[in-house]
Amino acid sequence: MARNILCLLGLLLIMAGCSSPSSSQTTAETPADSTDTKGETDSIPAPKIACDPIPEPTTIGSAIPIHCQVSDDNTPSENIALSWHIKNSPLPKNTEPGDLSETTATITFTPKAAGYYALELTADNGTAKNAIEVDFSVQESLQIDCQSPAEPVEVGQTIPLHCEIHTSNGTPELHWTLLEGPEGLEAVNLPQKASVDFTPTKNPASKGDRYQFQLSGTLGEVSASDTLAFTVVNTNQPPQIHCDSTGYSALVNQTVKITCEVDDDGKPLLPGDVTLQWDIRLSPDRNLSITAPKTAAPQITPQVPGRYTLELTADDGEARSNILIDIQVESPTAKKILPLGDSITHGVGGLKSFRYDLWKKLIDANYSFDFIGNKNTNDPVNPVFPDYQGKTFDPDHQGQSGIRADTVAANLPGWLTGYTPDIVLLHLGTNDMLQDKSVNSTIEALRQIITSLREDNASVSILLASPIGYSDHNYAVGPGDIDRLETLQARIHTLATEMDTFNSPVVWVNQASGFDPDRDTADGIHPNAAGEEKMAQKWFDAIMTL
Repeated sequence: MARNILCLLGLLLIMAGCSSPSSSQTTAETPADSTDTKGETDSIPAPKIACDPIPEPTTIGSAIPIHCQVSDDNTPSENIALSWHIKNSPLPKNTEPGDLSETTATITFTPKAAGYYALELTADNGTAKNAIEVDFSVQESLQIDCQSPAEPVEVGQTIPLHCEIHTSNGTPELHWTLLEGPEGLEAVNLPQKASVDFTPTKNPASKGDRYQFQLSGTLGEVSASDTLAFTVVNTNQPPQIHCDSTGYSALVNQTVKITCEVDDDGKPLLPGDVTLQWDIRLSPDRNLSITAPKTAAPQITPQVPGRYTLELTADDGEARSNILIDIQVESPTAKKILPLGDSITHGVGGLKSFRYDLWKKLIDANYSFDFIGNKNTNDPVNPVFPDYQGKTFDPDHQGQSGIRADTVAANLPGWLTGYTPDIVLLHLGTNDMLQDKSVNSTIEALRQIITSLREDNASVSILLASPIGYSDHNYAVGPGDIDRLETLQARIHTLATEMDTFNSPVVWVNQASGFDPDRDTADGIHPNAAGEEKMAQKWFDAIMTL
């Protein structure tokens, strides 16, 4: 019995010596140089490696940042050995080291040739290794830097057109293109090299003609270009044109007589000294003709209301000059003006809005007009609008407090069933930015509004405003609202240019310029009396250009 007990105790001692601590990780073989006598140890997994993709294409000589992240839950980062190796390179063997000296997970690599590269990062925690390849393609590099010649350049003066070419290897194919030049200039053929001579021979107007050239180059699959520009002038004194006026106003079917005089170098003209020519530059009347177009005293009789522009050109054979004459033709009936916008148009908190000051300015100018819209009150009630020059204020408008451009776009077709404007004062976008609408969606809403107005009246004139700024002193103005409004103001300028047409002009009105939200508003958003006066003046100036 005692012998059996001794055997059992011995067996228990043996089992206790052979057991190992419990672990949730898988085990691995003990390294060959290990002297652990307690039994098997837990295996340590290989480090994890992840690398960011490299934007392509890259070019020769450019420093390429390679960002990798190495993680190991069991081994401190300082105990992980990192090494880089070039697995593939377009360079011949032995011309580029196979192993790189960098021992960090983030390195900068500068390729020396075009082609395919593969770099390998190895991470070793002393027990296990892991590796990852980072591959990318490298193209030839090409850069073109052009320098514009000194200005001004005179007619007949030979000037160098010079560009610097920077390449990694090889000679690029080059091509010169004339991007901008005086009207009627035939195509310019220049030698296809980086430095050429050019002699402008066209006889420009006294204001000068602008030339712009572009040098383009291709090297393999890589292309680059740059431009240079200069103004060409004629030092010969052009003919002098003197007209009684450069701006006329008339009614439909009324004959407009224009009177001008022309002299050359201060001397009276003899027959044949100067050639005169009148041309129509802007006319809503497609059937308009000029009586006596080759004299200094032409006449026109417009049949359609709108803005007309005539140009007189005087050419003495060596130099020429010109002058523009604007003619505003009105219909016998009053222009219907639609103020379309948000609370800034509506008028809030006892403020009159810009509409009252604009109304007075139009009366002073003897302008025949009628404000229209389905609203005739301010928010919440009308302030006192004093009579002016014996007339009572016309309160009609289409402004609504808090409204956004997309809401106006959705409702405008229905509103237009009740009226048809000749001129629209469009001031929207403030609430869109304050209510976190995107600039792009607001621009598209404004585009839809302009389209709806033209569907109602194909010849409507739209005065499109970049809205006044607001101040962050107002609680409603949040972080980023001012920056987004400034972006919208610039985009509206572009939209006005894009949508401007001959029959339906879109005139950009920069209400934001010169407007100080801290001084010109009552609450950081809505204009005070000074701000309303500024807005009214800009609307008035724009209306007078139509």
